[in-house]
Amino acid sequence: MSREFGRAVAELMGKVGQEMVSRMARRTPVRTGAAQQGWKLTNVSKDGFEIENDVEYVTHLENGTVHMKPHHMVRSTMEEAQQIVDQCVRKL
Repeated sequence: MSREFGRAVAELMGKVGQEMVSRMARRTPVRTGAAQQGWKLTNVSKDGFEIENDVEYVTHLENGTVHMKPHHMVRSTMEEAQQIVDQCVRKL
């Protein structure tokens, strides 16, 4: 893989990751805003990326509890992954 191609793929990964972060944040319920603001895109490379949220209760928001319905911010966004990639490729 040429360096130029590798950089282009890494740039695409960054755009895909940023769109996924944006969608997860929009789906995150807001009381204080901490969980919504906690989504971060990290380790972007030609091989992929990571999305993190260090807010301690974010898994409760995702999966729900006996007292709260799940919001599925991550699950819903992952179900749209191919659509997000296609959208980002079309914008190139």
